[in-house]
Amino acid sequence: MRHLVVLAALVLTVACGKDEESGHDHEHTATEHPALDLTGDATAGATVYADTCGACHGADGTGGIGPSLVEHAPMHSDEELVATIVNGTGTMEPVALEDQEIADVLAYIRATFG
Repeated sequence: MRHLVVLAALVLTVACGKDEESGHDHEHTATEHPALDLTGDATAGATVYADTCGACHGADGTGGIGPSLVEHAPMHSDEELVATIVNGTGTMEPVALEDQEIADVLAYIRATFG
């Protein structure tokens, strides 16, 4: 159990702050991320999904390397999905997207996978 607490603390430490390679700021919490205030375009989000997410989550969202979004997206709030995109989780690395791209891919995920 102690190892899990240490691992969780390490993951949180790494997930916060500025990504040195991309220069993107990952310190937003799920409830305050600017993408949540934007109107997403599901059509534009389909392109972002195909280019960024589909290789791991499957073109049809049924999974592969990453989990099935068909099964998991409906169980999570927009805030949780944005936090996962921005901060990563488990083996998923943070995804370096602009705020509008995040809003667009979120709109696509909601329209397509629930």
